Amino acid sequence: MNSIPTISILFGTVDRPQSTLNLIESIVRFTPPIKYKIIIVDGSTKKNGILQFAIDNPKIPICYYQEIKAQGYTKAYNIGAKFAEGKYLIWLNDDCLVLPEWATKIVNFMDNNPNIGVGGIPFNENNQFNIQQHVCKRYVANFGCSPVALWQLLNGFDEMYHSYGAEHDFCFKVLDIGYSVVPIPNVYIEHFRIRDEHHINVLEPHRAGNYRILMQKWKKRLL
Repeated sequence: MNSIPTISILFGTVDRPQSTLNLIESIVRFTPPIKYKIIIVDGSTKKNGILQFAIDNPKIPICYYQEIKAQGYTKAYNIGAKFAEGKYLIWLNDDCLVLPEWATKIVNFMDNNPNIGVGGIPFNENNQFNIQQHVCKRYVANFGCSPVALWQLLNGFDEMYHSYGAEHDFCFKVLDIGYSVVPIPNVYIEHFRIRDEHHINVLEPHRAGNYRILMQKWKKRLL
């Protein structure tokens, strides 16, 4: 595989090795012919086999970063994004699966629409399509694709958001400098929204406070 990818696919994980390996398998199966790099930021509390999988499969372009301690997914994404290469950065969760031709459709759409700063990736969750996430009638993306250069220009996700709201804040930053944020048509991924102990006890308590911060910061765009 060419050492220079077109897309870097980024996600964090904490103690969810099986869902992580399932996601990797779907990426390997359905991303070619688009050249890609997988970036994993692992905040797991114990050995889980993901690093060993990367070592045992050197032909799969995996960049693996082990956090000493999980610091929230916003911090994890910013750490991982430092290793991004190519034209586009795609951020997902570790409880997602990608589907046939997903990357080809995303890259074609972004290439043909250079005014778009974030292409939102719709997802199927609990057999219901979540085509878009609205905050007071403004479209923002939960999972998305952005030019690497634009991500770097805007310094990625704002780390005052621990676990919720950072992706929406990033979309508003993109809108603020004149780019568009739109859902990518004719593509979707699966999202299983796994609610495990880490999610419930560590991430979820930040939800309400983070969204209050988001609403206060961007109230000019939410009126």
